[in-house]
Amino acid sequence: MDTLVDSIQLRPDFARVSNEISRALYSYLQKYLPSLQSQRKFAALVQFLDQRYGDEFTPSAICDRDIFDFWVCFGVDARIQANTVGITEKPTVDAKTYDGVLRDFVNLARAIELGLTKRNMQFSVAVGSYEEGGVNLETLELSQQDWFGDELPSHYLNSLDEEPLSRLKLLGQHEKDQLRPLIEAADTAQRWSRSLLRSYCFGQVQRRLTQALRRKVGDVELLRICDVSHGDGYSEILSRLLKVADKLDTTEKACLYALHSAGEVEVNDVEGGDYAIKIRELHKAYRSINRTGFEPDPEKEPERIEAFREAPQPLAILSRTLNRWLDFNRDLSAEVYQQDAEIFRAQFIRLYVGVDYEKLA
Repeated sequence: MDTLVDSIQLRPDFARVSNEISRALYSYLQKYLPSLQSQRKFAALVQFLDQRYGDEFTPSAICDRDIFDFWVCFGVDARIQANTVGITEKPTVDAKTYDGVLRDFVNLARAIELGLTKRNMQFSVAVGSYEEGGVNLETLELSQQDWFGDELPSHYLNSLDEEPLSRLKLLGQHEKDQLRPLIEAADTAQRWSRSLLRSYCFGQVQRRLTQALRRKVGDVELLRICDVSHGDGYSEILSRLLKVADKLDTTEKACLYALHSAGEVEVNDVEGGDYAIKIRELHKAYRSINRTGFEPDPEKEPERIEAFREAPQPLAILSRTLNRWLDFNRDLSAEVYQQDAEIFRAQFIRLYVGVDYEKLA
């Protein structure tokens, strides 16, 4: 091996080729292997939850408080703050952004649930159809898609940018960006509803703080951004998402009108109301959309009709997911936001101004 390495170093062309191979290999592996920072954060998450629930914890045990406490604990300085929960190894973890911490918890919950599903399935079929069919479970490798089918958290949202749906601009980029945190949270969205609201609201404040640091603004400006006690808070977020829900509903109706125009769907098959009223409602929805693919006479372009044929299902699923979450948070009081605002303000000051909030009081 030493001889081979020496020969490569002596031949510039060999060295160049080996460097190119190395770069290509690492580029390929990046897609499949977590970074060292991700592994550290995952280990810190597991250890943090072990301290609270024991090593047999399940995702259903994790609550909003755990997510918030982890961010507070590891956000400022993991090597110092880790001692507050009895973690003596002092792992260095980048947990500065609340958005990132929430995503890590969602990914951890999904990984655990996937592992439990696989274990339970293997146990339940050990003497069943797999064995009878000659399938060796030891060598059976299934992806997350195999376990859950197409109903992955972001599958329906991502499908809007894939063929054939990409032929239509079903939603604007802003609406998709608004939907993504909720859709990617999947079944944890309601379980960790408060955390998701915090991410929507305070995540954008944290991004403004990051941009302000890049501009090298002074402490006065940073403190001004940290003061999140003003504004409508969570009600503003819910109002914004309600508009996205309306957009989904309108777009779904517009797609049904296009299919009706092409003779693909009978309006009588669409639930609710008188025939003429339904036609007018669907037509109004179609005409209200000024985006790619929603031009007049959709029936004249078969490729567009194919896209319209595929569109109602993902739109309906996204709409149902969003409306369920909005209904869950409908009675949220203003006091909830004020409580969170004070806590996040204190943490932001520690993170970005570098002083204890109590010293400013």
